[in-house]
Amino acid sequence: MLIRMFGVFGAMLSFGYFSQGLSYIRPTVIALLRQANEAFVWRYAFMVLDFSFGVALLIAAFGLLIVKEWARKMWLAVTTALVLVHVAVLLLHEGLGLRITSFYLVWTWMVALSTLLAWWYFNKPSIRARFVGKLPEAETEGASPAE
Repeated sequence: MLIRMFGVFGAMLSFGYFSQGLSYIRPTVIALLRQANEAFVWRYAFMVLDFSFGVALLIAAFGLLIVKEWARKMWLAVTTALVLVHVAVLLLHEGLGLRITSFYLVWTWMVALSTLLAWWYFNKPSIRARFVGKLPEAETEGASPAE
């Protein structure tokens, strides 16, 4: 059950990144039209990253809903990369003396904590066995097979 909850969470998280990517389209086009090359490059890079993470999270989320081993590995890889990108953005902003919003800090902590939880949960032997089809769902969720 918890595996599928990660899938639902992943789908919701992916839409957050999709919407962020959509919010970058207009400023990116404006920067391009004004020939503000540096602004264009940064906005374009963030737009592409947001869309890429959105797609990757949605694919992994679908795989978790159907409990596939490739999805477990993909989820761990994508969320780890996501945390690294968020930390890099925080360090970049700090280095440049730019302000970080409290929303971004909370979002980064949420992503980091969910990634840590996923690494802990998805690497438990009984859960890993579930992904490769060695244990039925009832045994890994703490219920007896008769339930």
